[in-house]
Amino acid sequence: QERQYDEQLTFLRDRECSRFGEACPELPLDFNDIIYLIRELWRGRSARDGEPPLRPGGDKGLHRATAHLRLTRWDKSEPPTVDNLVLLTLEQADEHDVTALEDLRTNDPDFYARCTRMLTKARHEHYY
Repeated sequence: QERQYDEQLTFLRDRECSRFGEACPELPLDFNDIIYLIRELWRGRSARDGEPPLRPGGDKGLHRATAHLRLTRWDKSEPPTVDNLVLLTLEQADEHDVTALEDLRTNDPDFYARCTRMLTKARHEHYY
């Protein structure tokens, strides 16, 4: 299971460098941040999937395969921090990277509100 988090960290580094080229920033994240984002915050699901269903006996999503998912910046003008990364499928992440946040707020208000709420939660849990 640790391997999937290592892979996600590598995917994020590669994505950042492909998006920002020579201006590719050093990631202000470590392995534990990746675990928190994927396992605790997004529960191994794309942010587009909505809230995970509550199951009797707990959330089995903590052991979900994540090879098809990618972390990408929510707000492209801000650095890739714990409170600015969403987990999406590769296709969704590529689409998100070319979509303005204002367009999301207008055209997909439920998704915008859910992600904003989750990233605020990350900010409070991680930094305070």
